Amino acid sequence: YRKTLPSGTAIEVFGSRDFVETRNALDQGVHFNFAGVSADVPVRQQVTLVGMLGYQDFSNDNQRRHARARVIYQPVPDLGLTLQLRYRYFDNSQQNVQSAYFNPERYQEGMLALGLRQRLGDWRTALTAGIGRQQITNDPRSSTRLFEGSAEKLADRYAFRLRAGYTHS
Repeated sequence: YRKTLPSGTAIEVFGSRDFVETRNALDQGVHFNFAGVSADVPVRQQVTLVGMLGYQDFSNDNQRRHARARVIYQPVPDLGLTLQLRYRYFDNSQQNVQSAYFNPERYQEGMLALGLRQRLGDWRTALTAGIGRQQITNDPRSSTRLFEGSAEKLADRYAFRLRAGYTHS
């Protein structure tokens, strides 16, 4: 559920249930419930802050807490170009999940990304490319990369979304 307030701030509450899509997790029947809240806060015409807090409960008794933040800067709003600082963090209550999925004690990543948003007819499209650094528990930091594309079309009160990407982390 998403609600935009008169100030321009948007609040979203979300929930989902899905299977963990690795071979080991599917063989074990591991699924999860994921719920959270996010906010998009316009600070100035060209700057938006985005934050998300979430909680993921796995069927194998692991719980994961999520936090994500973004600062999005639009140097020329009419071009649809954005410069983004991104940060994400999660931790897990259990480390032994029988190799069902990636499950470090803690994970954090900071990233600098460049985005392009455009309207193509009734579709809102976006491309994003980024580079960053990650740390898994207490290991040395290592590099990360991402490239993703998305398209969204609004129909009445519903949205149809497509998203694909590549992440190296």
